[in-house]
Amino acid sequence: MMEQPTNFNSPETLEAEKPKPLFRSAAVKYKGKIYEGKTHSDAVNKIPNRFALGDAIYDELISREMGYVTQDGTYVKREEAARLIAEQMQREGEDVSVEDISTESNYLNKSGMIEETEQ
Repeated sequence: MMEQPTNFNSPETLEAEKPKPLFRSAAVKYKGKIYEGKTHSDAVNKIPNRFALGDAIYDELISREMGYVTQDGTYVKREEAARLIAEQMQREGEDVSVEDISTESNYLNKSGMIEETEQ
């Protein structure tokens, strides 16, 4: 019996070659607890009594406590996420720096570095 040749363009083969996203979610850290969401806004809105916190707390969260959760569950701030993304892209042969990543606020969603799942 003759063995079937591998179809390298099949959806299964193409999916297997695609690198797994580095991050499972956007996240915000508030009072030591991590809140996850599809976006940072989703994560902030999961904080209990979020609307009672006021704009000052929201602004503080945006400037200091937003990050991402890696596939293994580790929370990393945006700066660390930018470094991880740059390293991944450099391994894939792209000429990119941490500064390129950190100046583009939506880079994770555009680059496929964050999972596209419902939170």
